[in-house]
Parts: sequence; C-alpha cells; structure tokens
Amino acid sequence: MVRIAALIGLLIVGAIAPAQAQGRWLRMESPHFIVVSDHSEARVAAALERLEGFDALLRSITRVAPDDDPVKLEVYLFRGAGLLAEVRGTTSSGSIAGFYTASPAALAEFRGDRDLADHVLFHEYAHHFMLRYFPAAYPAWYVEGFAEYVATVDVRPDSYSIGRFEPMRIRALETTRWLPMERLLAAPVSSLSEEERQNFYAQSWLLVHYCANTPGCTDTLQRYFGAMRGGADPIAAFNEHFAKTPDALQDELRRYIRTALTYVTMARTPARTPLSVSRLSPGADDLLTRDLRLRCGVQDEDRAELIDAVRRRASGSDDPFALRTLARAEILAGDHGAARAALSRALAANPQDLDALYLMGVAYQREAEANVDDETLIAESRRHFVRAHRVDPRHAPTLYRFAMTFWTQEAAMPAERLDILVEAANLAPQVDEIGMNAAIQLAAHGRRDEAIAALRPIAYNPHGGQMANAARALLAELE
Repeated sequence: MVRIAALIGLLIVGAIAPAQAQGRWLRMESPHFIVVSDHSEARVAAALERLEGFDALLRSITRVAPDDDPVKLEVYLFRGAGLLAEVRGTTSSGSIAGFYTASPAALAEFRGDRDLADHVLFHEYAHHFMLRYFPAAYPAWYVEGFAEYVATVDVRPDSYSIGRFEPMRIRALETTRWLPMERLLAAPVSSLSEEERQNFYAQSWLLVHYCANTPGCTDTLQRYFGAMRGGADPIAAFNEHFAKTPDALQDELRRYIRTALTYVTMARTPARTPLSVSRLSPGADDLLTRDLRLRCGVQDEDRAELIDAVRRRASGSDDPFALRTLARAEILAGDHGAARAALSRALAANPQDLDALYLMGVAYQREAEANVDDETLIAESRRHFVRAHRVDPRHAPTLYRFAMTFWTQEAAMPAERLDILVEAANLAPQVDEIGMNAAIQLAAHGRRDEAIAALRPIAYNPHGGQMANAARALLAELE
C-alpha cells in the first residue's frame, strides 16, 4: 500500500520502530525542521510538507539560496490547547494559538489545535527566517507586517498564492478606529492596548501589502530602513523617503483596501523531500511538556512544584528522555550532583547522546559558578562541551556555553574564544542572549562595527523587552 506521506511529495527514509519500543510522540525530520507531535503521521507529514514549501517560497521571494547544512527549527504540534498551556505553565491557553521561543535552551515553535492551521506557524517561521538571513534593524511595523503578509500564503502542490488577507485583520480595519500613522511608525508595541495591538498588526500587514504591490515602494523602503539604521527619527525618515506625510499615506491605504487589494499566484514545482520518521522514547509520554517547560523557562514561584513532578515521574527510570528531563530539573533545583548522576546513566547507555553531554557540561558550569576557586569543575564543564561539539559541530548552545566558561569580570575573553562565541551567534541569530553577550565581548575587543551589527536586531526587536532596552543603551554608547 502506498504511504500517504509519499502522495504529498515526501520521501520517507526512516521507518517507525516496533511499537513496544516506542512512545506516543511522533518525531519527523526534514531538511529544515524537526517536528514532534501527537497528531497522526499523515497529518504531521502534510503539515511538514507545507512548512518546507513555505520555506522554499521565502527563499524564492528573498533570493536566499538553499542551505547545505541548516540549523533546524524544532516545531511542536499539539492536538489540544491544554498541552500548549502546560508548556507555558498556565492554567489556560487563553486566546494564544501558538508561540515561538528563542533561548540557548530552546529554539522552537509551538502550535496547539486540532486543525493545524498554517497562519500561526507561518507567521512565527517568517520571524525566524528574517532573523536568520536578514539580521538587521527594522521598524516594528515592518517586522510584524512582513510576517503577517507572508503568513497568509496558500501552499498547494503546484502553486503558491501570496498576498491573501486574514479575515480577522480585515475586520479590525473595517470595524475599529485606526491607529494614527505616527503611532504605527514609531510607537513601541509594548505601549499599545490590546485593541490598539490588533490594529497595529492589521495596519502593518496592510502597509506591507501596499508596498509589495506598489511600483517603486520596495526601493523606497530600503532607503527608509537605511536612514533609520543611521539613527534618523522614524517620522522624519518616513516624510523624507516616502515623499508624503503619514496622514496622506493613511488616506491612500484606505483607498487601497477598498479598491486594489489582490493576491498573486505563483507556479510551484514541489521537490521530493527526504523525511525521517521515528518516535520519542516512552519516557517522553508524560514528561515532554514538562521538559519543554524547563527549557522555555519557569517562574520562580512554580519551580518547586515542577521539580517535584519531574522527580516523581523520572526517578529510578532508565529511559534516556526521562534521565535528561530529570537532569534539567536537578540543575534548576541546584542539585548538580543529582543531575550528573542522571546524565551518567544516560551516557553509559549512549556515549554519543548530544543533549546528555551538553547538559553534563551545563551542570558542571553551574556548580563552577558557585565555586569559583574549584578549577576542576570548569575543566570538566569544558571537557563535556568538547565531547558534545564532536557529536554536532554546529550545536550553537554547546559553542555558546563553552565560550562563556572563559568569561570573566576582570578582562575580555581570549580572542580565539570570542570567535567561538561569534560563531554561536551566527548559528543562532534569533537568540538575543547569545547575540548580546557576543556584542559585549566584541566591543571589549575594540571590534566596534561588528558589535553594532550584532546589537541592532536585538535593539529593534518588537518583543525584546529588557534585552532590547539594554541593547539600545549599549548601541547609544558605541554609536
């Protein structure tokens, strides 16, 4: 019988192992993504095919060549919003259909619904793609507007339709008061109310749609972005390069949405994509969401309960996933000896376990931070990071943590170690923490231009929070 996945253009290169040796969580890997899900194999394969198609479209319209060895994005597709809430550590998922996180511990996208609708997946991946290949300073309206514009694409086996509209955004534009253009162009997203934020996304999408379909507007945008990166005021730069006032453009956008809104259909030649299929070990069955919560971050008041829950489920287990999750919990609890004991059992079974080697390095590193005079701890940390690097030379968290073992308050880290930190930032430009620390060290070494280039995407991140504020402060000092 022909596999359903083959019918949608995917070439299966790995089969699922016998059921008794496997857990319930499906894992599929393609050239750009690693997907974990409790949906059926056919539905996950179809979603993964659309994601690969979306990646191909983004490369086509931005002229980015295919990667020979990409850093893959983890994607978690849950059948219910309840599992999404468990990862976020909330009692209810509310109106959030998905989210994206970028830290040294987790670079991943999450979706929680039965329909596997594309819009949220595509929106968040557009941000990921932009930061990977075009890490620069962009105004918030363009960052969100571009993601909304491309997220409405309809990916089909033989075509793409780009420029479609999201009904929710149209309703916002038709039924609520628009933000003044000055606020759209310059106001921080964090300063907007919930209704204003919905209008911000809708108007940002409309402005990008207008620019994508108006002759000459793309060149105008490039000049406008260049002026902003040079420190120009957003409103002054807009007036100069768009040759019209913000109010005049808003009037034009109102006419555009009534008379000129359209989309473009492009031919697509789908390629057969290698796809490996497996399942996570049984230890992940009731620990996956807790493991992800440990990786995504835990509020102080929730730590004790989560650590206790993991200990009750994982203690005494020989399952590799359970042992790694237990180690994460023990590191969070500050019991580094218990973390290393769990990881030693995992490594005894598989000495090439990348995550176990990395976490062993982290456990030693955390203990060394509390015992600065014990040089054996930092030496052991580095030794395990080196072993992890041999397993995967492009594992950005390993490179980052290894480089950070050479960070001191007294002096800049050695130049050759800084190069490793910069390599980690280049592999994971979406992770603000890595980029920020790379920028600080680049500045300490007198590599001012490189430091500024590293800081700009962080400083202009619409959701950057305190890290964005810190980046803007350092940027002001350097410029």
